[in-house]
Amino acid sequence: MLRLGEALGEVIDGATRAEWGRRCKRLLDLGRSRYLAARGYAVRLQTYVPQTVTPENRLITAWPRVCVECRSDA
Repeated sequence: MLRLGEALGEVIDGATRAEWGRRCKRLLDLGRSRYLAARGYAVRLQTYVPQTVTPENRLITAWPRVCVECRSDA
């Protein structure tokens, strides 16, 4: 497996690697959120604990959107 530092031809320190990891995870979360939104869900991406507790503190919540035109009482 090729590592980021090897691909760039340099040594990547821990802080830089951690920042790239956070950016990649944000990109994945954005893709997941857009996927759900495109399929009719309202989506919220939020943090639920401080980052000092855990850096893995992102939460995607999604719920079906209510279609006003589709309701039988509309």
